[in-house]
Amino acid sequence: MRLSPDHLVSLPDGTQKARVQIVVTDDEKNEGLEVDENSVKTAKTTPVSGDVFTINVDEVATSNVTLVEGPSGGEVELNKDGTFTYTPDGDFSGKDSFLYQYDKPVELTFPHFDPSEINTEDTSVSSEDAKTASITSFQAAVGIFITALTLAIVASLESLLCAEATDKLDPQRRQTDLNRELRAQGIGNFVSGLIGGLPVTQVIVRSSTNIQSGAQSRLAAFVHGLFLIGCVVAIPFVLNLIPLASLAAILFIVGYKLAHPSKFLAIYKLGWNQFLPFLITISAILFTDLLRGIGIGLVASIFFILKSNYVKSFWMTTMEEAGRTVHRMTLAESVFFLNKGDIQAALLQIEPGAKLVIDGSDTVHIDQDVIDLFNDFETNAGFQEIEVHRIDFQKEAKSDDDPARVKRLAEAG
Repeated sequence: MRLSPDHLVSLPDGTQKARVQIVVTDDEKNEGLEVDENSVKTAKTTPVSGDVFTINVDEVATSNVTLVEGPSGGEVELNKDGTFTYTPDGDFSGKDSFLYQYDKPVELTFPHFDPSEINTEDTSVSSEDAKTASITSFQAAVGIFITALTLAIVASLESLLCAEATDKLDPQRRQTDLNRELRAQGIGNFVSGLIGGLPVTQVIVRSSTNIQSGAQSRLAAFVHGLFLIGCVVAIPFVLNLIPLASLAAILFIVGYKLAHPSKFLAIYKLGWNQFLPFLITISAILFTDLLRGIGIGLVASIFFILKSNYVKSFWMTTMEEAGRTVHRMTLAESVFFLNKGDIQAALLQIEPGAKLVIDGSDTVHIDQDVIDLFNDFETNAGFQEIEVHRIDFQKEAKSDDDPARVKRLAEAG
C-alpha cells in the first residue's frame, strides 16, 4: 500500500481526498504480504489489509471515511475508520489504486498535485466550516493586537530609556518631556503603520552620535530625517552597496563609548545593590531581547529595593524614670510594611506597667499597616497598665508631602 503524493486535495467543504496505491505481484512465493514503511505488496489473489492513515499521519480524529472510486483490478472493503481489505482478481498483477475521502482533514503536505484526477464538483461550505473560519479569523485578529501591543511596549520602553540616557549626555543638561515624547512616538507609529513603514523609536546610537558631532537642538534630528528621505528617494541603489559590516562597525564603536568599562566601574563603586541589577539587566537583554531583558531587570530592581527597605526601622532605648521603666522607640525616616514583624516583636517585649514613647519626629513615610499595629497595641496596652505616648506621630498615615511635616523637616535640616 502506498499513499500516493500525486493524489491529494483539500476540497472547499473541508473534506480531503487521497488515492491509495497497491502493488500486486505475480510471485506466488511472496506468501501474500510484504510490508515496509511506505508500501504494501501482495501476491495474486491474496487479500491484504491496511489503514489509509498509516503513512505520514500520526493521529487522525475522523470516523467518516468513504470510498469515492474503487480499484480496477480487484475489490476493496473500506471501513469508516480508515481500515480496508483489498482482494485482487485472480488474473490481475501490477499497480492498482482506489480513491477515498474523509471529512476531518489532517495536515498533510504533498508535492506534484494533479487536480485532474480529483472530483471537485462539491463546493458547498457547511455551517461548521464557517464557524471554524470565524474562530480562525478571531484568533488572527488577537494575534495582530498582541503583536501591536508588544511593539508599542518595546518602542516606548526603548524611547524612555534612550531619552534618559540622552539627557545625561546633553552638555546643557536639558530634560526631555517624556509625555510629549510618547505622544509624538504614538502619532508617528500610527502614521508609519498606515503607509507600511517600520515602527518609530528613539535610538541612543543616533542621539549620541549627534551630540558627539556638536548638535545642540532638535534641528539635527529633522535634518537627519531629510537626508534619509532624500537618499532613499534619490540613490537607493547606492545605499544597497553599503556593506552591513561597516554599519555594524559603527554601532560597535558608538556602543563601546556608551558602555565604556569606566561606567561599569563607577556603578560598581555604588555598591552591590546598584551593580547587581545593572549587571542582571544587561545580561538578560543580551541573552534574550530588549523587552524580556527590561522585564527581568525590573524584577531584579524590585527585589533589591525591597531588600534595601527591609533595614532597621527603629531604635529602642530603655531608662528608669521615677522608679518606672521607660522604653523609647525612635522610628526611622521610612517605615514600610516589611518592618511590621520586627516592630511587633519589639512591642511584645514591653513588660506590664512600663511606659512606651513612640517617637516619629524624623519619620517621613510610614505604611498604614504599621500605624494600625501601633493603634492596636495602644488599645490593648491599658489591660497591661502600659502607658503609651506618641511624639509627632498620629493615628492616621501622613502623606509624604504633608506641608507641616515638610516645613518642620526643612527647618530641622
